[in-house]
Amino acid sequence: MVKKYIPDRGDICWASLDPTLGHEQKGRRPVLVLSPKIYNNLSGLALICPITSKIKPYPYVVLLGDKGVILTDQIRSVSWQRRNLKFVTKAPTEILTNVFSKIKILLDV
Repeated sequence: MVKKYIPDRGDICWASLDPTLGHEQKGRRPVLVLSPKIYNNLSGLALICPITSKIKPYPYVVLLGDKGVILTDQIRSVSWQRRNLKFVTKAPTEILTNVFSKIKILLDV
């Protein structure tokens, strides 16, 4: 029996983000999962930040080595099964810490 993948906090996955509106990141692209596995499993949703290969000098991006940047100001709640999330790798702890630090600043919490 094949074990069903359930996204977990810190997972970097491919996801289909279309349809989108305005300046939202679109297309099939890597994303960072923010929400924990238990929430994702129970709700069928996952909080994600898109990742882009275009390095942008914005205050709310987190550098992901030479792979691009995590856009912490574009948090989205997505249906992870409908968006077809596919696991790629786990983000290093320091990246996750930096992402959540940027989000706290952005939300002023």
